[in-house]
Amino acid sequence: MKGSEYHPFRSRQTREKYLRAYDNSEKFWPVPHESKMVGTSYGQTLVRISGPEDAPPLVLLHGICCSSLMCIPQIEALSKDFHTFAVDDIYDYGRSIYTKAVKSPTDYVNWLDGLFNALGLENNINLTGLSYGGWQTSQYMLRFPEKLSSIILIAPAATVFPTGLPVGELFFRPAMRAFLTRLIPEPFFYMHMRWMVKNYIKRDQNAANSFVHCYSTASKCFKPKTPPLPTVLSDRE
Repeated sequence: MKGSEYHPFRSRQTREKYLRAYDNSEKFWPVPHESKMVGTSYGQTLVRISGPEDAPPLVLLHGICCSSLMCIPQIEALSKDFHTFAVDDIYDYGRSIYTKAVKSPTDYVNWLDGLFNALGLENNINLTGLSYGGWQTSQYMLRFPEKLSSIILIAPAATVFPTGLPVGELFFRPAMRAFLTRLIPEPFFYMHMRWMVKNYIKRDQNAANSFVHCYSTASKCFKPKTPPLPTVLSDRE
């Protein structure tokens, strides 16, 4: 895939605007860390690494329409006992830059496996996913169980239970399109986001407001794309 110099953003201006918001939100990362761009066959992936190097590895996959900055409220506690790797999804917001479209669960699995190999995480990985990241975790587990020490699914999207009628058509696809292309009205968007992070606001209002601003800015700055729909595991799986 050939992209412009500002890919995956809409323009140079939107790239600069989003990265300013991202960097401001990153300032609230509460523990020392190293940010590393890791090459994979799907593009460059940003990984934020914290915690003691001799501790067990814990990889964190965030929810959809977000980035590794979603981990800010929990990362201090998690990094006490784990060597944490918070990932910016290759096909979502954040600093990762895709060069190959993600069209299926297999693409996500292959991207993650290439990323883990590049990071030297070849086995005994503790893999945690929130929402869409939980679904990604389950897909990786099905393909490479021997590489995992444990998985933790936090409110995984679909994955373990269907959420109603033809969910893909009635909810997930329109919802993804709305958030990724910024179709929903501004007041509703902010109201929804502040409801989602209300406990975070109580804990650290400045950090939470910065996160919401970064989230909102991203939805205006990235070129639209629709990732694969999350699926429910079969009984056999």
